[in-house]
Amino acid sequence: MGCESVAAATTTFATTSGASALWRAVGRDADDIKYLAFAGFTVGRTQRAALDRRRALDDRIDLRGPLARLAATLGLGSELTRPDAPLSDAQLASLRVRPEDPRSRKAGELARAGWSPRDMLAHAVLDPTPVVVGTADQIADFLEEWIVADAADGFVASFDDYGAGIAAFGEHVTPVLRERGLVADAYRGATLREHLGLRPQHGLDPRLAPDA
Repeated sequence: MGCESVAAATTTFATTSGASALWRAVGRDADDIKYLAFAGFTVGRTQRAALDRRRALDDRIDLRGPLARLAATLGLGSELTRPDAPLSDAQLASLRVRPEDPRSRKAGELARAGWSPRDMLAHAVLDPTPVVVGTADQIADFLEEWIVADAADGFVASFDDYGAGIAAFGEHVTPVLRERGLVADAYRGATLREHLGLRPQHGLDPRLAPDA
């Protein structure tokens, strides 16, 4: 699931979960349907450290394309020629944020808060799915909001650097989630199906087996 906001995800999740008649019509049990949300994470001891981590990766690419997309997202007709400085008063007055676009709204909020274009990109405003760039507590706040709102059964997590990002998440975020009672101390089973609370299944699903 690639929803960009918890509100959109909650609506989609409720609609899909409530369609039990539809699932039965195609030979599925509604309890077997699990909704997983895509989300990205960059962990830092401070939000500034997390942003700098993403900026270090951005230093390896040509930023002209992302900066042009950011300008379009902000509704600006001119280029962002000062990527490391906050937008000028004239640029802020020229913003044409699209309220129906979560990315445009977020970019506008960051611009008005005084963040530079480079930092706005580091906040992942152009990513199609939610991305949290910040501390372990900020990431835990995001996950808790979605869980409490029944917006998803779980998450498919992505990281800016899989080599270090997964380890940082496990070391810093998972303990916070455990303290809040959002993550179990140990897995109950040995398979992904068991972790998701699904019934055991071995071999081909009998509903998919060819007629004898």
